[in-house]
Amino acid sequence: MDIYHKIRLGDYSESVFLGSAEEEVVDESESSEAQSESPVDVKTQSFKERIEDLKKNQKKASEDKLTPGMYRIKIHQLTSKAEKYLKIIRESIKKYEELYEQKTDLPGYVNRKKSAYEKICRELEIREKLRRDSKNRKAYEFALLLKTGDLTEEEIAYKKKILEAEDFNIDEKLIIDKNVLLEEISKFDPIFHMRSSNTLDLMEGKNLNRTMINIDLFRVGEILFEPSVVGSNQMGIGEILENILNNHNIKNIFITGGFSQIEGLKERIIFEANKYSQNGPVNVNLAMNPSHDAFKGAFFSDLFPIYTYEEYLEKGIDGLFVE
Repeated sequence: MDIYHKIRLGDYSESVFLGSAEEEVVDESESSEAQSESPVDVKTQSFKERIEDLKKNQKKASEDKLTPGMYRIKIHQLTSKAEKYLKIIRESIKKYEELYEQKTDLPGYVNRKKSAYEKICRELEIREKLRRDSKNRKAYEFALLLKTGDLTEEEIAYKKKILEAEDFNIDEKLIIDKNVLLEEISKFDPIFHMRSSNTLDLMEGKNLNRTMINIDLFRVGEILFEPSVVGSNQMGIGEILENILNNHNIKNIFITGGFSQIEGLKERIIFEANKYSQNGPVNVNLAMNPSHDAFKGAFFSDLFPIYTYEEYLEKGIDGLFVE
């Protein structure tokens, strides 16, 4: 009976039918038995059956342990949750820092927001230009996208930038950030939006107290003197006049043709000619009827024969040129 009472108290040192290994199994399982959903009546279960049940419980516990894959998933979940909370903390810190800056240095705060707004606007313009140039066959960006040979580091970086410009999701995010900044700036500088308005704003009736000027019309005449304005590498009128006047004694210049009707063209040519002339002022004359002068000159020239409409109908264009 003493052995029986000792066994019931968990002392198996005097039990001859249990080995040392089995004793450890029984000792370690006491707590797991108490937590079992369907506890077994110890009085009606033999020691051998109890040991078998404990071994099964240990096996099940080992199976419930995390596998390497599950462990990595768990780590990823915890990392994502930590990053989420860190983001919330950073945003809160930034918010309170901005509130503090508003209270202590409002002009500096507004200027910093304006700089960020202008930076986003420039970024959007650059991305739009890259998309436009990537479709222009004469542009460097178009040729770079087609290039398949060895690329330099600069070309690789620029090509990556061109491809990134095609991602409109980035543009949408930039536009959202721009609008948020504009709304924040407008709280302290209500006229800032008016200074940064565009032609569409004027058409919609906004900023009617401001004058919007488009300079495209002023560039038309300048293209003749600076073709680089439209991306051409040809010589302009100014460079042509410089080459001619440096090598020849030119006293008179006659202006004709449709483009000569551009207002101010004669005065510009007078300025350019006298700037490069080596022999004093140059006399510049404008045709009375610039649009038809070329036809009239060809009409009276012996180098260009005259054909009637009836001859054209009878012989056709090939017959006239054969003669």
